[in-house]
Amino acid sequence: MMKISTHLMFERGSSQMSTVQSKLTQTQAQLAQGKQVINASDAPDQAAT
Repeated sequence: MMKISTHLMFERGSSQMSTVQSKLTQTQAQLAQGKQVINASDAPDQAAT
């Protein structure tokens, strides 16, 4: 049986919440600006449109 420390559980949970927060922030920016591509680096092939 593998023992998982509370520190590891905290770190994984914290990392996942950070990832979700970043995605949420990007989605909110897209909604606010009415665009799917905010930065050219998001989709270089669509940046010119």
